[in-house]
Amino acid sequence: FYKRFRERDPLVFFIVDRRELQRQLYDEFIKDIHAPYFQELIKIVNSIEELKSILIMLHEREANRQSIKRGIYVVLIEKFRPKDFAELEPIRKKEILVLLDEAHRSLYGELGATLNRLLPNAVKFAFTGTPVMKYERNTFELFAYPPGEFYLDKYFIMDSIRDGYTLPIKYQVVQELSGVRINVSEEEIKGLLEEWSRSAEEIGSIDDFAEEEESLQISATRQEIRSRLNKIKVFLENPNRLRLIAEDISKRIRDDTEDFKFKAMVVVASRLACVRMKHFLDEALVAKYGEEARKWSEVVMTYNENRDPEEIDSYREKMLETWRGGGGRGVKDWEEANRIIQDSFKEKEYPRILIVTDMLITGFDCPKLKVMYLDKPLYEHRLLQAIARVNRPYRTNELEKQFGLIVDYVGLLENVKETISRYEMLDKETYKELFEESVSKIESSLQELSRLIDDVKQVLRSGIKVGVHEVKIDVDKIKDLAKQGGDFYSELSIHTNTLAIGDRVGNVQVLDLLRKIKAIHKLYNALGAYEGKLKFHEDISILLKIYNGIMHSIKKPRLPESFWHELYKLIYEKTQIPDIAPTESITIEADELEKILAELKTIPPGSARAAYASIDVLLSFHSILEQEPLKNPVYKEIRERLKKLEEEWSNRREVSETWIKELADLYEKFSRYKKARDSMDLAQRLIYDTKSYLSERFSLKIVNLENTETTIRSLVEKYRYLGKTIFYEEDEKNLRLAILKDLLKQLSGITDIGTIKSVRNELANHIRDEIIQQS
Repeated sequence: FYKRFRERDPLVFFIVDRRELQRQLYDEFIKDIHAPYFQELIKIVNSIEELKSILIMLHEREANRQSIKRGIYVVLIEKFRPKDFAELEPIRKKEILVLLDEAHRSLYGELGATLNRLLPNAVKFAFTGTPVMKYERNTFELFAYPPGEFYLDKYFIMDSIRDGYTLPIKYQVVQELSGVRINVSEEEIKGLLEEWSRSAEEIGSIDDFAEEEESLQISATRQEIRSRLNKIKVFLENPNRLRLIAEDISKRIRDDTEDFKFKAMVVVASRLACVRMKHFLDEALVAKYGEEARKWSEVVMTYNENRDPEEIDSYREKMLETWRGGGGRGVKDWEEANRIIQDSFKEKEYPRILIVTDMLITGFDCPKLKVMYLDKPLYEHRLLQAIARVNRPYRTNELEKQFGLIVDYVGLLENVKETISRYEMLDKETYKELFEESVSKIESSLQELSRLIDDVKQVLRSGIKVGVHEVKIDVDKIKDLAKQGGDFYSELSIHTNTLAIGDRVGNVQVLDLLRKIKAIHKLYNALGAYEGKLKFHEDISILLKIYNGIMHSIKKPRLPESFWHELYKLIYEKTQIPDIAPTESITIEADELEKILAELKTIPPGSARAAYASIDVLLSFHSILEQEPLKNPVYKEIRERLKKLEEEWSNRREVSETWIKELADLYEKFSRYKKARDSMDLAQRLIYDTKSYLSERFSLKIVNLENTETTIRSLVEKYRYLGKTIFYEEDEKNLRLAILKDLLKQLSGITDIGTIKSVRNELANHIRDEIIQQS
C-alpha cells in the first residue's frame, strides 16, 4: 500500500489494544522490514496529546490543500477517547491504511466509533485470533466487504496445526484431590454461563466484565452475574484448596513436563491466589525435591504499592529483596523484576514454573511452555487466548513437543464448550475447528496411543518381509511367556537382527515399524502424569525392547538411558515383564567377529542356523566398518560390496556356500588392509590407501605413483609443521594435478577421462581430509 501510493503521501496506522502488543509489533516485526523509506517514518505515538497534534496537523494541511507529510504510526486504541477528540474534524484523505489488531474488541464501542469518525475514508483491515461472538457480530458486519462477507481471509487453528505453526491442545479435568472436591460446582458454573448467555447483548464479554471494578449502580442482571463471580473467586482463593492443588502439581509436574524438558504455567484466580500458590508450591516442591526446588517457581503479576493487602505487599518486598541480592543487584522495581523473570523463563533453566493471574495469559510466547495448570475462570476470548500459550511447537534433535496440555482444576472447559455450542456464540465451522479438532480431552491422545500400539502389534503378528525372510512377533504371547518366567529374548534377538538387516537395505515395512514405535514412545512421554497410560506399559515395554534391539544391532541412536530407568521402575511396580533395562552399548572387536565367522563356516550352508549366524556376521562386520573413516575410498568399496551381500541375503531363503565364501573373503581383505595401514605413519598410509584402491578397483598391480607419492610426503610434512586446520587452495590444486598425472599414466586405455577425473577427486578429498585431521 505504502509503496503503491507513495507519490500521494500515504499514511499508515497500526492500531493495537495492549502495550505489550505495541512493543512486539515494533520490536519483532516492523523494525525487521527491509525498506529504508518505510523504516525512517515509523513512529510510536506515546500519548493522547501527541495523537491529537498529529491529527490536527493532518486536518489543517488537508483543509489548506497542502501536501500531507507521509507517516507510519503505531497507536493504542485506548487513545481514541471520544471526549478528547470531540472537537476534531474528520480527515477525508483516502490514502490512509488502518491495520487493526484484536479487531473483535478494538473497533467495538466508543473508541472504535471515534476512530471511524476521524478517518471515515481510510482503508481498514481487521485482524483477530479469536472467533466471532454473537454479541460482537456487528464488528464483523462493519468490516464486511461486500456486505455479508465477514472474512477477507480465514486461517483457522487447524490450518495452523497442519502447517506446523501450532500444536493441538489436550486437556484434563481434575475434579477432586485427597477425596476433597476442588472444582467449582457444576451448578455454579452452569448458572453463571446461563445467566451471561441470556444477557450477552447487555453484558458484553464476561471476561472483561469479570475484570471491571465493582460498581453500586448496575442492573439486576449485572448484579446477579457479579454475585456469582465473587462467590467463585472466594472459593478459588481458599488456602486449603490451593495447598491441595500445589501438592498435586508437585507430584505430577516431572511427568507432565517430560522430566523438566518443558516448562509450566500456573494460572490462578487473583493476585492474592498467586502469592498463596507460590507459598504452597514452594512447600510441596521442597518436600519432594529438596531446597533447590525453591527457585523453580516465580510469580509474575502487577503490584499496587502501599495499596495492596498485607499478604501481597509483604510478598512484593520479599521478592524485591531476593532479586536485589546476589545476582539480582540493580533491580529497580517490580516491573523490572517481572521482565527478568520472563526472560529467564524463556532462556534459562530456572524458573521452571510461572505463577500468573492476568499477566502473560495473552500475548506471551515461549515454545518450551507445554503445561498450563488452569485454576482461574476464563470463559471465552481470554480462555482461548490463555490456552493458546501452550500450543507453540518446540523441536530439537532429541525432543519434540507433541501437544500442549491444560490441566483444568476449575472444571470450566466442558461447560464453556456446551454453552457456546447451545447458544451458537460461534459459527459452526469455528466451533468444530476449536472444540472438536484442535482442543480436545486428553483421553483422545490415549485413544491415539492405543490405536498406534494395536497397529504395530498387528503388523508384527502378521509378519514383516525382509526380502524372502519373514519376521513374526506376537507381543501378547511374549507378555504371557515373560510372566511365566520363560526365555523370550533369544528368539527376540534373532528377530531384531533380521529387522536390522531390513533397515540396512531400506526395507519400507521395517522403516515404517521403527517410525511408529518412535511415535508411540513420544506420545507415551507426552501424556505425562495421566494415569490412563499405565494400562499400556507391558505392550510398550516389549515394543521398545524391539526398537532398542534393532537400534543396537545397527548402531543407531537409541532411546535415552534415563527413559529406560524410569520405565523400568514403573514396569517393575505395575507389570510382571522382567529385564527391561537398556541393552548396553557394545563395541565389536575384530577377534570377536573372526570367531563368529569361523563358527559360520562350520554350519551347514543351507540350514536355518546358518541364516541366523550370517546376520550376526553382517551386522558385526558393518559395526566394525562404521569405526573407520567414511571417505576412505578402500573402505567405501568394501562397504558397497558388504551392502550387496546384505541385499543378496535378504533375497535368499538359504545362504549358500559361495555367499559365505564371498563374505569371508571380503572380511579377510578388510582385515589385511586394516592391519597393514594401522602400522604405518600418515604419509605411508595415504600412499598405501591410494595404491590399494586403484589395484582393487581396476585389477592392476600399482608399483609406483611418483608424482602422488612425492606430493603426499611434502604436504604431510608441511602441515605437521604448520598445524593448520584448513587446506590451502594452491596445495589442493597441486595435489589434484599430481594424482591426475599418475592416473593418466596408469589408466590410459583402461577407462575414460570422466572416470579418471572422478577417481582423482575421490582420492584428493580423502588425502586432504586425513592430512588436516592428523595435523
